[in-house]
Amino acid sequence: VGLCYIAVGTKERVFVYRYKFEGDREEITQKAISYALFHAYKQLKNMDLQYYLYILSHKMDLVNRNSYFSSKFL
Repeated sequence: VGLCYIAVGTKERVFVYRYKFEGDREEITQKAISYALFHAYKQLKNMDLQYYLYILSHKMDLVNRNSYFSSKFL
């Protein structure tokens, strides 16, 4: 009775979770909402981390290039 599928997706991939919740209709609905929000938050948090790591890696690459060129040509 409490079978629920929750999907959370990005451009790169989609995650699907299968749950079987116990309780009446209202309890199952509240549990499904909580789990869906939790998975969405987790995915957004992961995207933020990936974005900052991407930015950081590109800034480090620029710093390394600048120091390479300044040491060669100055």
